[in-house]
Amino acid sequence: MLKTAISLILFYLSITITQAQSKKNKWYLGVGLAENYAFATIPNSKGAWSYLVEMPTIGYLIKENLAVSLGTSVHIPPKSILRLFDDPPIIYCINPALRYYFGKKDFKPYAQLLYRFGRENLGKYELRNPNGQLETYEYINRVQVIQIGGGAAYFFTPKMSIDLGIYLDKMFRRAKETYPDFITGAPLSPKTQKGTNSGFRLGLCFYF
Repeated sequence: MLKTAISLILFYLSITITQAQSKKNKWYLGVGLAENYAFATIPNSKGAWSYLVEMPTIGYLIKENLAVSLGTSVHIPPKSILRLFDDPPIIYCINPALRYYFGKKDFKPYAQLLYRFGRENLGKYELRNPNGQLETYEYINRVQVIQIGGGAAYFFTPKMSIDLGIYLDKMFRRAKETYPDFITGAPLSPKTQKGTNSGFRLGLCFYF
């Protein structure tokens, strides 16, 4: 856990508000890293930790203590999943979010609502189609995530803060199109897969 904490401190940078910059009509910009835990979806199996990189994020204070933002993220799966694929099944998303800060002092708790949408690339594979002919398929999932979170930011200079937060989300995956089964070659109808994730985030933040 110590190694993980050090990694988060070194690689997670995000932009939030400061006491002096908490009024409306202010912009912010940032990047980030979170450690994500995916709960098991199969009975008698275990969940897994992975990293979620957020960069960049652009936000705007539409009123005092209320910010909207738009960012991008890359979800890097755990090693146990990476070993199963020739190409890493990385999830790329766009993330609109709404965050509200409480109070006017240097220490500000906050609540956040975030929505992710994007795609998961599972790689290209040469398989036999229903007619028995070899064909190359690029397996892609459409991904949607609804996330709620909260935390606190401590503002140690007029334009810098330390941010610590936790979150819980629901993820929905669905194949982009009908693909053949890896073994039989029979067409597989797209089905929505659901998963639950939680995690924590740590950041050094700036506003302008």
